[in-house]
Amino acid sequence: MADERPNGSRAKWQHALTELRTGILTAKLSKDEIWSLKRLKEKHGIEFTRAPLRQALERLEADGLVENIPKSGFRIRTISPIELTACLEARVPLECMTTLALKTIIDTDRQNVSGRMAELQNINARMESLRKEPLTSQSLVKFLDADVEFHACIARMSGFPGLVPLLSALHNRILHAIPHTISQMRMDTILDEHGQIIQALNFGTQAAVKTAVLENLNGFKKTWSPDGCDSDSKTPQEQQNAVAEE
Repeated sequence: MADERPNGSRAKWQHALTELRTGILTAKLSKDEIWSLKRLKEKHGIEFTRAPLRQALERLEADGLVENIPKSGFRIRTISPIELTACLEARVPLECMTTLALKTIIDTDRQNVSGRMAELQNINARMESLRKEPLTSQSLVKFLDADVEFHACIARMSGFPGLVPLLSALHNRILHAIPHTISQMRMDTILDEHGQIIQALNFGTQAAVKTAVLENLNGFKKTWSPDGCDSDSKTPQEQQNAVAEE
């Protein structure tokens, strides 16, 4: 559904959402505290009016990143290893379905392939520019947001726009659960994985597309902290077999 808020209101809401997501993804906002408007301003100089903050928190709560504390504020949720695993496993069949559906569309309509590929390539080019910048919390969050946008774009172009909120929520929860500092090496790997997905969509087979998607999802398993997590991650081939059996 399109955002029908006036431009000024939407800008304030998006600014509040960006500031809070940056605080969450970089661990600037502690999970041990209850955050209120006053507390945000006192400790971090983050200042919003009540309406934009409420709208931003509604989105973050829907994504499973915060929980509302009535009459007190909000708390940053802890994503357990079990929930993290569930989010990753839920993404596998959904991401494979949307990307393979887009591959079918591309193969049956080669005349319009350049336009579809251009949108994905533009997102990846923006991520490459962010990768070249000095690594700061702001550039990292922009990079991760673009990663979410890349996969949302595939779902939208594949004819499954209704899946975009779900896929984005799962993706954001995974990003919240993994270590808050993603290495530049992992950023390079994400860019390479996106490139492989684009290449497979444009010139590869259905099997190549599925393998590229699974390689990307498996990369997140290699990123998370092993403390309390199952380190025996499935290989892309094992995941592919599991998807095929469903």
